[in-house]
This record gives sequence, C-alpha cells and structure tokens, in this order.
Amino acid sequence: MTTELADFISQFIITACFIGVILVILTDKINRAIISIVGALIVFFTLVFNTSSSYTAVPSDFITILFGTAPSYVNLHALVLVIGMLFIVQICSSAGVFQFIAFQLIKMAKGNPTRLMIYICFITILVSAVLGNILAILILIPLTVVASRILNIDPRPYIICQGILIPVGEIIFSISSVPSIIITSFAHLGFIEYFLNVGLFCLFLFVITLVYFSFYHRNRLVTPKLRLVAVLMEFNPWNYVPDRNLFYKSSIVFISVIVGFILIPQELVTPDIIALTGGIILALITRLKGSDIVQKLDLELILYLLGIFLITGAMEHVNVIEAIGQGFSGIAGANPFTIILTTLWISALLSGAVDNIPITNVLVPVVAVMVHYDGSANPSPLVKSTYYSLAFGASLGDNLTPLGDTIMTRTVSEQQGVSFSNVQYIRLSFGVAIMHLTALSIYFTFFYYIGIALFSIFIAFLFIGLVIFSRYLTRSFISNKNLLFSRLLGKLKNKKYRIDKKLIFREFLKKFTHLNLIRGWKRRLLRDSMRFLKELL
Repeated sequence: MTTELADFISQFIITACFIGVILVILTDKINRAIISIVGALIVFFTLVFNTSSSYTAVPSDFITILFGTAPSYVNLHALVLVIGMLFIVQICSSAGVFQFIAFQLIKMAKGNPTRLMIYICFITILVSAVLGNILAILILIPLTVVASRILNIDPRPYIICQGILIPVGEIIFSISSVPSIIITSFAHLGFIEYFLNVGLFCLFLFVITLVYFSFYHRNRLVTPKLRLVAVLMEFNPWNYVPDRNLFYKSSIVFISVIVGFILIPQELVTPDIIALTGGIILALITRLKGSDIVQKLDLELILYLLGIFLITGAMEHVNVIEAIGQGFSGIAGANPFTIILTTLWISALLSGAVDNIPITNVLVPVVAVMVHYDGSANPSPLVKSTYYSLAFGASLGDNLTPLGDTIMTRTVSEQQGVSFSNVQYIRLSFGVAIMHLTALSIYFTFFYYIGIALFSIFIAFLFIGLVIFSRYLTRSFISNKNLLFSRLLGKLKNKKYRIDKKLIFREFLKKFTHLNLIRGWKRRLLRDSMRFLKELL
C-alpha cells in the first residue's frame, strides 16, 4: 500500500468517525459519552495500526492529540476549567443558591404578567450565564412551572422564552459554557476582555429580545387573580435551601471565584487553576465525602469531552482541519470582514444542526487556519474578532432549529406536565435567531464599513416602525370598524346615492384603502366588503 493511499484511508476513517458520532448523537439513541469514547477508540486504532501512513502515531503522541501541543495544552486547560466550575456550580445548586435567587425575583413581579415575563427572562440570562445550559434548564423550568401553577396561568410562553434566551446567556462570560471555555483557552482571551467584547453585546441582544417578547406576547399573557398572587407572595424561597450554613459558604466561594477571574491576570494564574482551587476549598469547608465529590462531577460530560477532544485532535493530526480551513478561506477570501461574517453564519448554521461542543472544537483550529493564527499569547485584533464571532455563532445558532437545547427544554417541561410542539417553539425562536445574527452582522460591519452599518440600522428601525404602525392600524381598524360601517351605511342610504353594488364597493374602498398600505389586507378587505354588501342589500 502506498503512503498516499494509507494517508487517505486514515483521513477518510477519522472524518467518517467524526460525522458518524455527530449523527448518532442527533438520534439520541445512545448516550453521547459512550458514542464519543467508541469513536475515540476507532480513531486510536486507525492511527496506531495503519503503519503505512505518514500519520501513524505511537501512544505517546496521543497526549498531544488529546490535550494540544506543549506548552499551552489548550484542551487540558479547558477540561480542568470545566471540572472546577462543574464542581462549584453543582454544590451551589445543591445548596439552593440559584433556586433561592430565582424564586425571590419571581415574587418581586407580584403577579403582573409583563413584569413576570421580564423577571423570568432576567433570571434565565443570569442563571445560564453562571451555570450553562443544562443546569439552567433543570433549575429554571421547574421553578417556572411551580410559580405558574400557583398563579393558575399557562407556563408555556415563559418556558419557550427561557429556552430561547439560554443560548444568549451561556456566552456572556468566558466560563458560561464549554464552547466559550474552549474558544477563550485556545485564543488566550481574558475574562474581562471577553465580557467587554461578547458579554456586553449579549446584554444588548437580551434587551432587544425582551422588547420583542413583550410585543409578541402582549395579548397572550393572562393576569392572575389577586387571591392567587397572595398565595405566591406567602411562599417562602428558603424552602429551596436545605442547609443555610452550606448556602452561605457556597455563595461566598462562588463570588470569590468570579472576583478572582476578574482581578487576577491570566498570565499570572490561569482561570482553570482559579476554578479548581475554588472547588477544592469548597469541598474542604463543606466536608464532603469522596463519594459525594464524585457525584458532583458530571462524568458523562467529562468522558464526552475527552472523546471529542481525541477525535478532533486526530482530525488536526491528519490535516483534515487544515483542508477545511483552506476551503473556508476560499469562501471567505482575504477580506477580514468576510472572514468574520463567514465564521459567524457558518458556525450558527452548523450548531443549529448538531451539538455545539464538537462543532466548536473543530472550528477553533479551522479559524486559526483562516486567520493564520499561530497560537501566540497576543493575538491580533482580527484573530480576536473572528473568535468572538465563532463564540456568538456557536451558541446563538441553537435557536435556528428545534434541536440542541430545545430537546432538553421540551423533555424537562414534559416531566413537569407541560408540553408544547416544535412548531410553537420554532415559530418564535427562528425569528429571534435571525434577529440576533443580523444584529451581530451589523455590529461587526461597524468595524469595517460604518456607512453600510448605519444604513442597515436605518432600514431595521424603519422596518420595526412599519410593523408597529401596522399593528396600530390593525387595532384602530378593529375598534372603529363598526362605527365606520354605520356612517357609511347612513351615507349610502341617502337619496343622493343610488343603491348600486359598484358605487357601494367604491365608497367602501375609499374609506378603507389606506389600511392596505402596510400589510396584506386584500383578503380581509374583500371579506368585510362582501359582508357589508350583504348587510346593506
């Protein structure tokens, strides 16, 4: 067997293995940790036993393939950071810290449906920014269902809004999700630097999304009875806290870790060491047993990450990543603006179809090829902007399809006795995702073509104004329709007018044609005209 053929076989098997793992995960038939480990074993045997290939690896090479090249060991830092934050977050969750804060904020709404929507959305952003998507769903949806049942209102609008906002919240901080951790570890992005460039714009996206939700649900939210509001106000959030001593200890350690991320330069102490130190301190002061410590760690996620890291590392080892990067470079060209937008939209489309962790792990080195990044500790502004766009796209793309976090949102909701269809979810989430990606495209346009960005903002505001104006005309039409009909009827019954169908229809159009300027009123206009004629004649 020639070396070229052996190289192609290795590349084909490893790429097919990655695609196969993704497809099996999508079916949700086999545990994702198991299938990723199986894929990693196939990759291992392919690299070890295909001795005719120039990509043949010995066992010692797998340290580099799995954890990255020395001295950075990017994947190792990412894995340690994930383990440290998982440990801290799990203990804080067991202590009832996040449940207490969430229900306290829900009570502050005092039953007002709009205010309740705002508070629930704010809680979702806050909790998902700290806990990530899975824990946020497991904690927030049961709380929302409990509050809705107390108030005897439909929880589905609130749950759908929570599911849509969780991908926004999980990129506010560099520690909020696994994709953010992978990106910041690889590109050497600091906690504050990441927040100022990604987190602040996520807060802007949250505000415009909240306005959109309020506008969309303004006639769907029900005001609960005062008697039920009184019952909610009497509910004690401390019921979610099993041990107040543990509550205070875990809160102090968690806040200390966040402050450490902000104040300690990563050149001095890396974020993964800060998180791991916080986890160890929390384990010591809470006096957890060894079995309890193991239970706090999400072993499924850790094994899943190890398998994905090995598979994607092997793809880089056999130069598949290099080929993908060259292909994307051919699409984006050499223009920095097109590189950033290509990264944003491709990562969003891919993460909408598959899990964003493997997609991020593949695209991180692909982006390095596109922008010629060598892994230095001081990346250029183009490198930083491209990785920011990857962070945005990899998370916000979840809302383009009813896959990803939507599946878990529906599963947890159904466990709580609340169900909704994919159509109900995607009807709102797809529009929000397109709005987010469009806003981000305008945001990145400002750095290169400020005139185009300003024109885009003008068009966006014009469109929003037309939509609001059309809604106003709709309400005006409905409220004044009977009055206009009666006035027109009196006018047409006057002796000056002949009772003639053409004349009647012309008069009707004269009164109502202005309503046809904004939206497709032709069908409704014709229907009302015919009903009017029937009433008159």
